[in-house]
Amino acid sequence: MYTSQVLATLALAMPALVSASTLYPTMGCYSDVPDLKNMTTNVYNSYGFCTDHCRQGNYKFAVVSQGDHCACSNAVPPPSFKIDDEKCKIVCPGFPEDFCGSNVSFNVLSVKDSSDFVSSVTSAQAAATASGGIVVAASTSTPLTASMATTTDATWSSASSTASATPTFNAASSMREGSSLAGVLLAGLTFLL
Repeated sequence: MYTSQVLATLALAMPALVSASTLYPTMGCYSDVPDLKNMTTNVYNSYGFCTDHCRQGNYKFAVVSQGDHCACSNAVPPPSFKIDDEKCKIVCPGFPEDFCGSNVSFNVLSVKDSSDFVSSVTSAQAAATASGGIVVAASTSTPLTASMATTTDATWSSASSTASATPTFNAASSMREGSSLAGVLLAGLTFLL
């Protein structure tokens, strides 16, 4: 009984862990990155901030360093500049699970567009299901359109009158991008008690 609950909790963690890692794939740690463009600093720097910053400029790669530095590039650094990933371990101030290079090294990230992200999340869900994982309330999100943004009060009151009176718990919606495995395990252990 308890074993199945623990396994179900671990299965729920798998899509979150896989999708977080595929969202910002790192190319590795480099001692130098030639031809950096569009440089900026941000006290909340993270993989998400820097890749979004570079995506807006149509760059292929985002480069983080010194914790709060972000730059962009269209060229992969030469293999001769590749160094051990352990040398890029300054924690990003905006997200402590991301590593923003060091004072003398650069972490290079591949900038993916939103369609690549949707594809990678779908693949992660399929992989979790194929390996016996449980995908709870899997859904696709629809981009907000102008017609959706101008919803009338009548629509809201209509929707609220058809809502269920019994609150429900949706484990999948409680998972957030970048959630830690420890948090998921802790939540799973509360079911055991």
